[in-house]
Amino acid sequence: MKLVRFAAGGAEGLGVLDREGARVTSAEQVVGPAARDLSSLLCAGQDGWQQRLAEAAEGVGDLPLEEVTLLAPCGPLRRNVFCVGKNYRDHVAEIERSGYVSSSSGPPAKPAIFTKATTALIGPGQG
Repeated sequence: MKLVRFAAGGAEGLGVLDREGARVTSAEQVVGPAARDLSSLLCAGQDGWQQRLAEAAEGVGDLPLEEVTLLAPCGPLRRNVFCVGKNYRDHVAEIERSGYVSSSSGPPAKPAIFTKATTALIGPGQG
């Protein structure tokens, strides 16, 4: 099941992408007002919304993907996002291969902690 934030018809919402990745169903339509955004949905607790959205993802969505604009996965955010970098070996190796670091330093003694501004999260193709 893939949850998406989308804009369509002048409104924004949370949705579930169908299995083929071709259509979106409004999560609010399936679950109700608790699914108006990702934060609200996650705070709704265990009332069976996961199963209902998973079932919606197995059907044919209401909106063709071409008719919606995919947005940043979560938002709008109230605070900066805290991030951890170089916190596992594969990530360290990936960074070293990327050429963004001048020397191979291996895993740090402590993880790199940094923040991203709330405006740093964007949707696919946005920039």
